[in-house]
Amino acid sequence: SSCSLWSHRTLLQRLRSSVRPRRSPTSMSRTASCGARAAARPRILVVNPNTSASFTELLAARAGQWPQLDAVCVNPGTGPASIEGAMDDVLSAAPTLELILGRRGSFDAVVVACISEHSAIAAAREALAEPVVGVLEASAMMACQVGERFAIVTSNKRWEPLLWRALETYGLRTRCCAVRGCLDRVLDLEGDAHATILQAAQEMVEGGAEVIVLGCAGMAGLKEALEAKLQVPVVDPLDAGLAMATALVTAGLSTSKANTYSRPGFKNCPNVSPLLQSAYAR
Repeated sequence: SSCSLWSHRTLLQRLRSSVRPRRSPTSMSRTASCGARAAARPRILVVNPNTSASFTELLAARAGQWPQLDAVCVNPGTGPASIEGAMDDVLSAAPTLELILGRRGSFDAVVVACISEHSAIAAAREALAEPVVGVLEASAMMACQVGERFAIVTSNKRWEPLLWRALETYGLRTRCCAVRGCLDRVLDLEGDAHATILQAAQEMVEGGAEVIVLGCAGMAGLKEALEAKLQVPVVDPLDAGLAMATALVTAGLSTSKANTYSRPGFKNCPNVSPLLQSAYAR
């Protein structure tokens, strides 16, 4: 289908020319001095845990379609260019957490925009009182509100067992009827991979999926075209993360420190940056 064959650049152009209200990534940033305006518009820090600036630009363009909040999209300068397994997770976790800690006080909630059970999510929850949302968990929970069975179309087959394992952790495995990796690697999303994604999603709908979850934050911007073709709800992971973060802030909820996400006690960590060391309570 010609309407589904878009590169990241084309997706950015379509997102930025949307008729919905939008702001540039620079104008999305607001300071706490905005007072009542800041309180009325949740400040969301969106962190892409890989170092691909093109993915972060795509996320910023999508977040710009949310006029009810102020979003800042960032990525670390150190680490892997994509997250495709345990090694990438480990290498990206510390730079991601350091980036979040360095911006404390400038946000009301954090969205970690990797559709996985990324290690930085739990670590940030330990370090912060502000809500920290992972886009996989948010997407799966949102899908369950609009259909009985959902399926995830993701980048490559290596992700399939990792996503199944995460769904088991969330208690949602039985609601998911399929997880399908349809590309060779995550970075293939920077090319014209969207016809392949559409075909995989169509096959899962034919197999009984009532909702499709886009299984990579780099698929931001595909939701509307896929919904038009598939005639079922499609959950964009960044949309789900922003919606969940906004709901938590609006409801006045913070991360519980009763047990699981209590702040870790102080310990000596030689050669660890002061920012990461600051996550430990004294």
